[in-house]
Amino acid sequence: MSNQIASGALRQSNKRALQYTNGDNPMSQEPFYSKRWLMFPPGHDNLDHRVNRSIHAILSAGHNLTVYYERDRLVGTDGNHAFAHGAKVACMPSISRSYFWQIIKEIRLNKTEHSRLTVYVHDSGFIGLIICFLATILKRRGDRIVFDYHDLLEWELHYQSSKLARSDWARRQLVAVARLIFKWIIRFFIRLDRIIGISIGQIRLLEDRFGIKARESLVAPNTRIKLSGTFNRTGQPAILWVGNVSNGRRFDWTYALQDSLKAQKNGDLTKILIVGKRLNSSADDIVDLERVIELGGFKSDADIAKLTTSWKSIGVFFGWDDCNETKINAISSVNKVYSYVNTLTPFLLPSSQVAMIESLSIPSELVFEMVEDMAEKFNWIAENYEKAQQIVAGIKGIAPWDADVTAMLEKEFSR
Repeated sequence: MSNQIASGALRQSNKRALQYTNGDNPMSQEPFYSKRWLMFPPGHDNLDHRVNRSIHAILSAGHNLTVYYERDRLVGTDGNHAFAHGAKVACMPSISRSYFWQIIKEIRLNKTEHSRLTVYVHDSGFIGLIICFLATILKRRGDRIVFDYHDLLEWELHYQSSKLARSDWARRQLVAVARLIFKWIIRFFIRLDRIIGISIGQIRLLEDRFGIKARESLVAPNTRIKLSGTFNRTGQPAILWVGNVSNGRRFDWTYALQDSLKAQKNGDLTKILIVGKRLNSSADDIVDLERVIELGGFKSDADIAKLTTSWKSIGVFFGWDDCNETKINAISSVNKVYSYVNTLTPFLLPSSQVAMIESLSIPSELVFEMVEDMAEKFNWIAENYEKAQQIVAGIKGIAPWDADVTAMLEKEFSR
């Protein structure tokens, strides 16, 4: 990439200073960022962890911030970090034409009151790019645009095209045309100063497939608040699924693992534990209550640890069904993997999770190549559970946690 990627807090031994490009001079008398910030997080509510982490970092850097939530995304006041941190909160219409007109109005209004302005866009898809486009049109010398991008545009493009085209061939053609159109629009009409992504691979894929780039990019993985404690567990080994259950997330692989273990143990059924929710009605057909135990939802990693103390649980994450070859599995930063590490829960990952394996230095004992290999790896962990926990504890020691990433963002925003 032409721009420099700051790996930030990928691991303790890999922290380094940001690189300055295209004339950004850290010794300049004028700070890089303005004091006045506007944040637009379409599709996110005021309890979203990643958004609130950014809010905390911006305010800690001493800036004046207003966060514009859609009206129906403001939920309660319990744990409302946007209010607790001291940011101003404004209501917006739901996503529609009036939503974008309101964004234009707010940017213009703030430009009349402040000499410089920083627009921070928190989004995982095309709505965020539209906001970046509007901010670029209204951009003046000294203004900054930050795009915090924490999903995969290619994935969304295939998802949206599936609503318009039924056949695989038609969908692929539609995606190819849409990608070219977006690449042309982005090249000439969007100017970003910073991209904040979840992995280096994700940011590179954004440039390779869509031409989206900025002067500099930062990696801010989807981490968790670090917990202390030893998290002792008793009981029988169990397969642990953390997160929502829905189509496309390979939940059927848990049954394949369970069947393999059953065949090896003369019919004994290894329990499947679900800490999470059924995402939609289609999940009702996926969950077989004769084979799983649903433990309920969770709000924090501490909840996960508390719910699973009665088993020697072994976490699993299998990625997504990537039939369109978007590379989502190779570039993802997976929340539940950080939850497993945080609670010292041994886990199994497929080798396709390249970014997670490399960034956390996950050893081969916790990685499988083929579905058929899972049972062997699971049995090794079950028979060497304390040793596997020690391996996970080693990962926990080098992993970036919420405080690390927040400090990295605060340092960047203080420039």
